[in-house]
Amino acid sequence: MVNRPSKTSQYELLDRERPWADRTQSSPAIEIALPYGITICKTGLNIPEDVDVALDQWSAIGRTLASLSSGIQWALGDWYAHGFRKYKRKIEAVAKALGYELDSLANLGSIARQVPPSLRNEALSWSHHKVVAPLPPEDQKKWLERAAKMKWSVRHLVKMMDDRASRDRDEDPKLRAEYWADNLIERTQRAMPPTGRVLSAVDLVLLDDRTIEEILVLSRKVSSVWGDAVAELERAKEYAYEEGRLV
Repeated sequence: MVNRPSKTSQYELLDRERPWADRTQSSPAIEIALPYGITICKTGLNIPEDVDVALDQWSAIGRTLASLSSGIQWALGDWYAHGFRKYKRKIEAVAKALGYELDSLANLGSIARQVPPSLRNEALSWSHHKVVAPLPPEDQKKWLERAAKMKWSVRHLVKMMDDRASRDRDEDPKLRAEYWADNLIERTQRAMPPTGRVLSAVDLVLLDDRTIEEILVLSRKVSSVWGDAVAELERAKEYAYEEGRLV
């Protein structure tokens, strides 16, 4: 199992590498005042019993509440980013006092830092923006505009981006090779046991013969495949030396 850095550590790396961009909001403030005496509480929505609204009015209230859902994620992300920039690790105690997991806030902060307010699209959810966050700003803008215009779900946006990436790899041998290498590295890391051994003698004693035999057969197959991979990589390395690309 690969030990991945926490969301907080990932945010610290992002904060060091990404310049602090203009955070001026391009969208209007959210109006949370609701009509007919309806109020938002910490534990839900309070609708007086005598309230009788038309369907379109009720729908408008729902749209307001839906906008709050996405808005609060952006707000918390921007709040975390601002606090980290100004106070660094001192914000941990504040986050805990509010009842938030620090990694959850760091995740929101990372998306807020990667997708500046000027590129955020009101017609799309926070999850749409999360999908495009790793991309350069010009690609973020392109995909978000397409998703809004075509009314794509988050799943469809992911599919369209994957399809585009696949076509790009098919057309560009370098991209195809880099994708292959990244995929192989990830699969190799997943296959690496954390302690250097898969099973201890004690573990084996607790297993039945059939299970041990199944593990043995699969392990032999894996060993053969990775043995072939090692041989191919060694040959590629020798070729690179001969070509002068490695010294």
